[in-house]
Amino acid sequence: WEQFLEGGENFGYPSYTLDGRVAFWAGWDNDNLYLAARCDDEQPLAGPGEQVRVRLAVEGGRERWLELVPGKDGRVSATLDGKRLAAAAMKLEAQAVKLEAAVPWRDLGLAAPAAGAVLNFDLFWTDVDREQGKLYSGTMHWAGGSRSGGRLILAR
Repeated sequence: WEQFLEGGENFGYPSYTLDGRVAFWAGWDNDNLYLAARCDDEQPLAGPGEQVRVRLAVEGGRERWLELVPGKDGRVSATLDGKRLAAAAMKLEAQAVKLEAAVPWRDLGLAAPAAGAVLNFDLFWTDVDREQGKLYSGTMHWAGGSRSGGRLILAR
């Protein structure tokens, strides 16, 4: 992935350097959609703007945004469309941040789904690092260049 300086200048890391990677997990039951992310980063929480965002498109094509913003105090700010989400947690490690959230189906405006249901689904991770005395920000987009995003298929 490539990182961009605010002024439009490109900044690249040497090929031997692991700047960051992220792994996502999803699960579900009759009450909640569960999401987890492990963000491996040599500079976790280097500056403002570090976050995981999840875009969900529900019935009727309405987009819903879940934002998980880790804090240096060890607490995560979790919101769904700007409203606080109660069930979320984080763990800060030396070179990683782990984030988890439970999103009630009712908050998404959905009834409990059945196995085989498909959600329009996309994930974004914004990483902020300090390099050469400046803050750089880059966003990893799970569905890449797709215009419609990805899909989450619920299976048992």
